This record gives sequence, structure tokens and C-alpha cells, in this order.
Amino acid sequence: MKTNILATADAVPDRDLLARLEMLAVRERESLVDVVAHLATLDRRPALYAARGFGSLFSYCTQALRLSEDAACTRIDVTRTCRRFPVILDSLASGEVTLTTVRLLGRHLTPENHQSVLARAKGQTRQQIDMLVGAAPDRPAHRPGALPGPVHHRSGDP
Repeated sequence: MKTNILATADAVPDRDLLARLEMLAVRERESLVDVVAHLATLDRRPALYAARGFGSLFSYCTQALRLSEDAACTRIDVTRTCRRFPVILDSLASGEVTLTTVRLLGRHLTPENHQSVLARAKGQTRQQIDMLVGAAPDRPAHRPGALPGPVHHRSGDP
């Protein structure tokens, strides 16, 4: 199969290696968006995977698609978020947001805030996304589902 892929990669000249990797990353994101879109459709047709003996979309992902449990959970969460806000698919394809970003933001997105939250999330690191959703340990507690803004302390407060 792909046993010689390392030898093939090793043979790529230095002048071409970075361009090749960038092209492969684009293709990977495009494939990922296709998988998410198809999982979104399959999620709406549970009889299809049930007829093949899978009791859940998770079981189908881990057994039929051979995804890890973590990858399956992430893709299912992202799939359901993308079903609610299809614009996310374009952001995933472009690399503006990652699967992790969408997974972390998904439960906080609403029809009213999704555009502004996604705009703030573009290109952010995991740590920055954690801060955006208030999940970082140094953030104060917040209402479930609320997406707090930056914390401002009064003078003299810690």
C-alpha cells in the first residue's frame, strides 16, 4: 500500500517540499469538510447505519470508518454544529477555524451570536479559544451557554 510513502516524501526536493505540504493540507481540509457534510446527512438518516448493525453514529464512526473514539466524538460534535450553522464548513475548508475550535465553540453558538463569535475565533489558538469561551482556569464562572467577553477588573481588585 503506502509502505514506501516515506521514501517518496524523502525524494521531494527542498524547493518543493513546503509547497507540497501546503497543497496536501488544503486537500486534507477539503476531505474533512466532505466527511463532516456526509456525516451530517447520515446523522439525519439513522436507519441507514442501523440497518448495517450500528446502534449509533458514534458506533458507525468508530467501527465502520475506523476513527478513534476522540476523532469520532469531535467529528460528530462538529457535524451537529455545522448542521446548525453551515457557514462553518467554509471556515473549516479555508483553515480559518479547526475542528477543535468548532467543537469548543459549538455549544455556545446561537443564531444571534454565531457570526461574531466565529469572526473572533478565526485563526485563534486553542488557548485563545478557551479564553473566548471562558474555559480557561483563570476565568471566572459564567452562565452555561454564555460567551463572556474579556474580564475587566476594577482598580485594587486582583
